[in-house]
Amino acid sequence: MILGDLIYVSSEKHFFHIHTYYSDKEKWQKGQVFSTEKFNRKESIKNLPKKIREEEFEKVRIELYKNMPSRYSCLFLSDSIELATYWANKIKNRTGNIQCLDIELLSGKYVYVDEQIYNIEHFTKEYMQEEANSYWCGDRMEEDFIFTVLFEGIFRVCQEISLPL
Repeated sequence: MILGDLIYVSSEKHFFHIHTYYSDKEKWQKGQVFSTEKFNRKESIKNLPKKIREEEFEKVRIELYKNMPSRYSCLFLSDSIELATYWANKIKNRTGNIQCLDIELLSGKYVYVDEQIYNIEHFTKEYMQEEANSYWCGDRMEEDFIFTVLFEGIFRVCQEISLPL
């Protein structure tokens, strides 16, 4: 794994995804196939500082890293159960309902990034641009780095996995 290198899906590759949902009809089921093309997280971000930060990271991506998956429409993945558990604990309070899913990538592209760079939360334009550039080019924090996979493409839900939460 190399941070910041765009990888195209060429063979069966599995990752873990923490899916949040509000009602049982929104749960993902084994065998379902989805495309991230229909995802759009932009309008669902209500937290103003997060919205501003996402916009700045997206501007830098479009300007300098346009081939990278957009945070607005990608699927956020983990490459280990430990990381999936970390993310599940972090986001379980959003809806109260989460699923840990084994996801098979069918086609598309993905990149490993250090999510801790995104989490720094400086809010001056200059700092956000510097951090966005570090994020997209594959830099990592010296300590407490958290690798995340941003995936754009077509994927299949393989199974739901119980996590020790």
